[in-house]
Amino acid sequence: MLTTDASPQGWGAMLIYDNLIELIQHNYWIEKEAEMTSNAQEINAIYQELHRFEQVLKKMQVRIVLIRSDNTIVVYDIRKWKAKEYLIKGIRQVFYLVKRLQLQITTIHIKGKLNSTTDSLSRLCRSGDYTPKDGMIQMICKTWNYKPQIDIFASQYNKLINNYVTVDLNDLETHFHNAFNYKWSKVKLYSYTPIPVLNRVLQKMILDNAEEIIIPPIWSEQSWYTKLMNLSIKFLFLGLSERILKLGQRMKDKDQKLLSGNESAFRLDLSQMQENPYQ
Repeated sequence: MLTTDASPQGWGAMLIYDNLIELIQHNYWIEKEAEMTSNAQEINAIYQELHRFEQVLKKMQVRIVLIRSDNTIVVYDIRKWKAKEYLIKGIRQVFYLVKRLQLQITTIHIKGKLNSTTDSLSRLCRSGDYTPKDGMIQMICKTWNYKPQIDIFASQYNKLINNYVTVDLNDLETHFHNAFNYKWSKVKLYSYTPIPVLNRVLQKMILDNAEEIIIPPIWSEQSWYTKLMNLSIKFLFLGLSERILKLGQRMKDKDQKLLSGNESAFRLDLSQMQENPYQ
């Protein structure tokens, strides 16, 4: 079963097989895709999701996929393999991909409120839209006797310490903009890292032999989570996201939800690493 959703920011999908295993994928639109209509984006999302899950579907020898979407037009168009002219190209892409994968697909409509996980995935926002609740980071640092010296993905509104880095060029409270422009070695870092850049953060940490506490969701099927498990020296299970995180104002204004699932904390110390283990 593939549950899908598209938003103006990007798309999200959750694949469930054997009624037990959940796999999650999401991505942002490129500029051209962001200009599409909502119906075209939903069709494009389904195409990209099937493509992303291709190897899993083959490995599990899946032949029938139930696609759930809260877009009634797209559900109908894919079911009939017919669409208005401006959607035909996207429908054909899905059709030929399904044919190549030798799949049979069925589409059903679900109410938007039942699609909260994929809706949250498709609308994933940058750091600042949701952060750990007050006191959570202090508890983790105290547990590990760790005193961070710089918060590398923050803003003047959610900074853990006064020494922080932001991507907001209008933020005059800091002298540092864009963490990737600076060396991360010889300083203790903390970050509530935006999910889309977690792999890049880990690459930067390895390159700079950095030391950091990172708080990510527990998404064990993601490549960055496997890397975190392999590179970390300490781990904490924090619990359900709604108990650990708080919404930022932008998410409140847009009536967006937190992702369901659990949060974790990792401590990494790569200061003694001699070579890149992923080269």
